[in-house]
Amino acid sequence: MGDARLDTLAHQRLLDALYDNLWLTYNFFQPGLRLKEKHTTETEGIVQLHRKWHPGQTPLERLCATSALDPAMQAHLRTVRDQTNPRQLRAEIYQLREQLFDLPLAQRPEDQWLIPAESAA
Repeated sequence: MGDARLDTLAHQRLLDALYDNLWLTYNFFQPGLRLKEKHTTETEGIVQLHRKWHPGQTPLERLCATSALDPAMQAHLRTVRDQTNPRQLRAEIYQLREQLFDLPLAQRPEDQWLIPAESAA
């Protein structure tokens, strides 16, 4: 989020909403690759690294493929995913980010050292 101090209550609430939307995006809609196998071959003194990847899956798909979740929770998460519009979610993320950066920063006495001496007078 940059190097600005986001320490007001309004900042915290917008960050919480932003992180909730990012959680949905990353876990439901962004597939990732996992390494399946890796081996090296050497021909004429040149070593080459070969990687094979599993097909891209979202974290939700990967989790549902295991037996870590009970079927009711899997159904609930899939329902949430199916009811979420990814384009609208992305627009909300950008809107929250803009609102966050438009908020004024807190003015604190201990931050006075950041102001150059000639402009403080």
